[in-house]
Amino acid sequence: MGAAQRNHKQLLPPTNLHGNFRLANNTLQVETTLANPYDDILAQVDVNADLITKKTKVKLHHRTIVFTKKK
Repeated sequence: MGAAQRNHKQLLPPTNLHGNFRLANNTLQVETTLANPYDDILAQVDVNADLITKKTKVKLHHRTIVFTKKK
């Protein structure tokens, strides 16, 4: 990222990160989605952290990205 900024070149396409955070009963839940400007989902991640036991589970959802000549 630093090299891209120094050279004024964008190596990665623009992306958006959307998420929800919930904190209840000493548990933190995070659900995030990484998408491009056309709302094509590139990645989905769920994180569940028990703040008492300090154990965290991370789930990366499987996504298939299809490329065509137009897209």
